[in-house]
Amino acid sequence: TAGQEAWYVVVEGYRSIEGQFDLGLSCAMPPSLPPQPPSSPPHRPPPPLPPPSLPPLPPPPLPSPSLPPLPPPRPSPSSPPGAPPPRSPPRPPPIPPPLPPPSSPPPAPVQSAPPSSPPLPHPPPSPPLLACDDLPTIGCGDRLVGSTVGAPSRVGSASGERIFRIDARNPSAAVGIELDTCADGTNYDTYLRVYAGCPLDTGELHKEDDDSCGLSSRVSVTVPAQTAGQEAWYVVVEGYRSIEGQFDLGLSCAMPPSLPPQPPSSPPHRPPPPLPPPSLPPLPPPPLPSPSLPPLPPPRPSPSSPPGAPPPRSPPRPPPIPPPLPPPSSPPPAPVQSAPPSSPPLPHPPPSPPLLACDDLPTIGCGDRLVGSTVGA
Repeated sequence: TAGQEAWYVVVEGYRSIEGQFDLGLSCAMPPSLPPQPPSSPPHRPPPPLPPPSLPPLPPPPLPSPSLPPLPPPRPSPSSPPGAPPPRSPPRPPPIPPPLPPPSSPPPAPVQSAPPSSPPLPHPPPSPPLLACDDLPTIGCGDRLVGSTVGAPSRVGSASGERIFRIDARNPSAAVGIELDTCADGTNYDTYLRVYAGCPLDTGELHKEDDDSCGLSSRVSVTVPAQTAGQEAWYVVVEGYRSIEGQFDLGLSCAMPPSLPPQPPSSPPHRPPPPLPPPSLPPLPPPPLPSPSLPPLPPPRPSPSSPPGAPPPRSPPRPPPIPPPLPPPSSPPPAPVQSAPPSSPPLPHPPPSPPLLACDDLPTIGCGDRLVGSTVGA
């Protein structure tokens, strides 16, 4: 809870090695179970009876008091001599001893009454007629105790009914739900109906059940992925024919497991485009024909040369003009090849954090991936 000590993770390197890290955290949440109805307390045997107390013994009888003897009567002066003495008066009867006080009977032992099961909660009063937007809601894991006695009957059978909006929306995936009245708080023959949409308007009956657990009902449906703007689902609790009573309605949901977000994958490798066919250099032009020089005229005889002398040698001919060289052909351009795509570079590591206290340390949550660095930390 919020007041307990938190848990921490330390990211470091082997010995003195430091570098950039990519830390991830995934969590497996336990499934939420519906609360169980309270059970009756265990039966305890009554305490043992105390031993009977006997009445006290009566006190011993007191001895009868002994009366002193009466003195002899004196002769009366008027009685003649020789006359018998008068009789003495009779003695009073002895005083009986006092009776013992009556003994009171022993008190009866007090026996504790055996514990009884806790009474069921008092059913709430019958609700008024409600519109679709004012109907109560039942969520995943809830158990609602109510009554259909005297409730209005607008859907299904002739018995009174209670309508609840089902709160099990999940925008990403479908949710399996189960509604039941099988708990001990239900005391009559129930009937459940599940509608896609409000049954008081244009809702469509999706599933219904009467006696899946004794006289109580259980129904399981799959609610598709829903957003806040879509039509909600509803459940109608009523009785078989015209029977009414108290119900205990529960809702359990099977949420799809939440997967941690996957890291972005590198783009797929695409093969380079095919190379174009090599372009051959153009052929050089044909060589030009060597120009033909006209023949030189014969040399004239020198006037100073003697007759019969050999003619002077003709001057050497100029060398032939070589044909013009063809222009150098440029090599064919190399085909452009696209570089293979590389994986996206990792983000630049953040600067080393300052020294922080426990309450100022950063947090990593379920499904997170944090990129950082231990260089210089």
